[in-house]
Amino acid sequence: YKKNCFILDIPYNYDTQEAVDYLAKQLEDMVKELEKIIGRKMNPDKLAETFRLSNEAREYFLKVNELRKSIPSPMLGGEAIDYAAMLAYSWGTKEIVDVYKCLYEELKERVESHIGAVEGEQYRILWRHLRPYYNHNIIDYLENQCKAVIAFEEINYLHWKEMDESDPYRSIAKKLLSDPGIGHIEPWIDLTMGVVEEYKIDGVISFSQWGCRQFNGSVLRFRDAFQKRNIPHLNLDCDCIDSRDYAEGQIKTRIEAFLKTVETQKSLATIR
Repeated sequence: YKKNCFILDIPYNYDTQEAVDYLAKQLEDMVKELEKIIGRKMNPDKLAETFRLSNEAREYFLKVNELRKSIPSPMLGGEAIDYAAMLAYSWGTKEIVDVYKCLYEELKERVESHIGAVEGEQYRILWRHLRPYYNHNIIDYLENQCKAVIAFEEINYLHWKEMDESDPYRSIAKKLLSDPGIGHIEPWIDLTMGVVEEYKIDGVISFSQWGCRQFNGSVLRFRDAFQKRNIPHLNLDCDCIDSRDYAEGQIKTRIEAFLKTVETQKSLATIR
C-alpha cells in the first residue's frame, strides 16, 4: 500500500533494565517519525490524560477480577471473555472507565447478595485464550447445561502496573514487556498456576486458536505442567472466526469426558 511501516523489536530478555530502555527508545523514535509524517506534534497533556483514564479503568477492573474469586462465581465467563476486546481497544477512554465502574458495582452487589451466575455451580473452569465468535453454543453448554462456570479467563488477567504519565515511553515499554506471552515460558506457566490457585479452579480449557502461534505452540508445555499438578486439562484446536472445522457435537463429547475427569479429581482431592 506504499505506506510507512513501523516494527517494534521486543527483546527476548524482557526482564532487564536494558530491555525497557531499548523498547522505550524505539517508541520515542516512532512518535518522532509519525509527527513528521502527520505534520502535527503529539499533545503531551492528552497523553497524560489517557494515562490517568487507563489507570482508573485498571483499578476498577482489578476490583472486578478480585470479586470474581468469589464462590459462586458472580459472572458468566462467556460474557467476560468479550471484555477482552474492550481491553484491547478502549484503554485510556472515559467510556471504558464508566463500563468497568458499572461492572464492578453490579458484581459487588451480586457477591454481597450471594447471587451466582450459574445456578447450581459444580465446577470452576479457567479458560485460556478467546472463544469461537461464530457460535456461542459451546460456552452456553459448558456453563448453563454442564454447570461448569468459567470462573476466569487468562486473557483478562491484568499483567501491567500503573502507568506513569511523567515517563510515558518507559511506562508503555514496561507494559508491553510484562505480557506473559513474551520471553521465557516458565513465568507464564507460574502466572497461570497462580490463577488456578487464586480462583479455586477445578480444570483448565485451552482454546488453541490456530492463528495464534505463540499460544498453541506452548500448549504442550502447559499440558505437561498441569499433569504434574494433577489439574485436568482440555485442549480445543479451533479458530476464533473460521468455522469450517468446527464440530460442535465432537467438542461437546470431549467436554463431557473432560468434566468426568474433573469430577474424579475433585473426589480424590476430597478423600485426601
